[in-house]
Amino acid sequence: MKKIRNILPGTEEQSGQYKNPDNDSNGPWRAIPWDAPNIRPNLSYPITTPTGKIRLPSPEKCWSLTQDQWLEIVKSGLAYFGKSGDGAPCFKQLLE
Repeated sequence: MKKIRNILPGTEEQSGQYKNPDNDSNGPWRAIPWDAPNIRPNLSYPITTPTGKIRLPSPEKCWSLTQDQWLEIVKSGLAYFGKSGDGAPCFKQLLE
């Protein structure tokens, strides 16, 4: 499997979708929702927000990836829960 894909350069319009409201040292990013339109039991687990609120996927959805993968997102500082800190889980997609 090819490890590096042929990535096309982004347009100015696409770059405008990336902001840095929290002054992340990694630079501009955009929030990508962590939920997915499937129902898979292994992708339905509780996520605790920074404010202590427990979030679960809605009944007709599940999370995008496994709990271990989510914990790596958290560990890397790329988890985002909105300005209030208790919103729906997202991950920061960095501008490359």
